[in-house]
Amino acid sequence: MNVNRREAFGMMSAFALMATLAEAQEAGESALTMTRVIKFGSLPEKVNANGSSTRGFPKDTVPMAMITGMHFSTIPPGKMFAPLHRSGDYEFRMIYQGKAELVTEGNPPQLAEPGDIVFSVANSLNTMQNPGTVPCTYFVVSVKGPGMMPVSK
Repeated sequence: MNVNRREAFGMMSAFALMATLAEAQEAGESALTMTRVIKFGSLPEKVNANGSSTRGFPKDTVPMAMITGMHFSTIPPGKMFAPLHRSGDYEFRMIYQGKAELVTEGNPPQLAEPGDIVFSVANSLNTMQNPGTVPCTYFVVSVKGPGMMPVSK
């Protein structure tokens, strides 16, 4: 996968903002409590007078947390990343190219496309699979709350 420096820093900046939101504990805000796909088109867009725009991630928080890792992952066409498993981290996954389906126990798969964010609650049983014909590449930021330990698969 070829990611230029501008794209990499843009993605890292977006996820740094998400991590900041995760760390901010503002009274009255609900926590992110459901593993789900957040469609890019569903994010509210604010257009500035000069034509620039921004789309904001929901202003929810996870319990006091810290970033524990960031990485890119790729799933080959028609493959699953791993069997259903649990992670001790909250994960924000932004689809860079290709398509992915979020698979959770007892629910139909949810499709995520480039720009969409797949959010996984810590300790939720889930995985991702590639239903497409090209590799699916996504960027991951892992966030761990205080005292949270990884859970065995």
